[in-house]
Amino acid sequence: MPLGKMPVVDYECHPAFAGLDAKSDRAAEALIAEINTAYSQLLAEPAPAELLCTTFDRDIGPKFDALTDRLVAAARPEFLDLLTQAMAIARKVLRSDLNERDNASETKNSSAEELRDHFKTGLSSFRQDGYYKFEVPRLAKFAWTTSILERAMLRRKSRQIPQKHCVMSLHADSPACWAIARAMKKSGAVDFISAYLGKPVDFCYAALDHAHPEQVWYQDCYNDTKLGTSKTVYMHTDADTGIIKAMMYLRDVHEIDGAFCFVPGSHKWDRSPLNVAVHKGFDEATGYVFAGRPDNGEYYRPRFRHLESRRDMLSLPLPLRGSTHFGDDIVDGSELSDALLGAEKRFIDPAGTIVMFDGSRGIHRGGLVKPGGSRWAVQLAFRVRKSPPPSGWRPIYMKVRGILSYVKFVIVQTYLLARARPNS
Repeated sequence: MPLGKMPVVDYECHPAFAGLDAKSDRAAEALIAEINTAYSQLLAEPAPAELLCTTFDRDIGPKFDALTDRLVAAARPEFLDLLTQAMAIARKVLRSDLNERDNASETKNSSAEELRDHFKTGLSSFRQDGYYKFEVPRLAKFAWTTSILERAMLRRKSRQIPQKHCVMSLHADSPACWAIARAMKKSGAVDFISAYLGKPVDFCYAALDHAHPEQVWYQDCYNDTKLGTSKTVYMHTDADTGIIKAMMYLRDVHEIDGAFCFVPGSHKWDRSPLNVAVHKGFDEATGYVFAGRPDNGEYYRPRFRHLESRRDMLSLPLPLRGSTHFGDDIVDGSELSDALLGAEKRFIDPAGTIVMFDGSRGIHRGGLVKPGGSRWAVQLAFRVRKSPPPSGWRPIYMKVRGILSYVKFVIVQTYLLARARPNS
């Protein structure tokens, strides 16, 4: 099937939803269409973010509240907590997206002419495909060497709770994170992303990721049915806005190591802003509402594992059903599955490869590691600058405080690792 729109899963025809009654509400669907139209028009306005948000509060907010009230009135009591939290988050997402924008000043920031080296020629590729790949082997080697403590911590975690997602944020003042931030700035990568977004950005964070074959957090969504794990499992878009991410390989990635994957051009596919916001709202609220339930298992989207929750989802208007992590719900052998798998690009590349990508809009995933494989990578994030960078004595003070904090972190974690080693 041709691709060009964000995937829509037909849950009424999905095997795991068989026998569940789906409801329709034409009045609610009419409200959804009104909100989408008004919001799309607002996005096209060449106005400052403050004015966009004011218009949203005046014209769109009341319609969103009316939609929420209508959904709440029809929901069963057990669904109310999740529903109200999800819709409140979705409303904030829509407003936040406007707050991230400043169409009136987009042309005042970094331009392609100011870029240097390969970034100057790579900008058009980034805009067209949604990703850009380059290599910095020396940086990866340094990050690998200086993250020995963090890697030891993740190895311990992989032994103690192998089923979980094995990732941790690097301390902002650790040698590895400091070197990455400095290299991204000095190389021109930060200016490159600023040119792509049309706004100045800053390096935000780095997270060390250790993928291994014992992880099961993504498996067996519909464990109460005979469906296995989908071939498109974990295909998703990120919940963050105003952020560009990058994946840097610390070790060579081969066929069995679970390569990073991206669907080229998917960042430009048509989508409904309201639908995406509601899906993000439900994904976030699920973490709060389902936390601690003993029947969640290890799966990372517990809402989809429970039959009563699937029934609740079918009670929503058709456009609001779904998740940002829709890949888990696509049936193997379907036209949509074959099309996405055929379009997906897998990055089987050497250590030092960095893939920048528009994760909030483009479809991507970390590949699944096969037996005998392993992937060590650092995920980088760059955020639209919200305020001018600090100047004067304060940055020095903050830097010294950060270094002391990292030294404390090293002492404590080294002690804990030493104690845990005999029992690991």
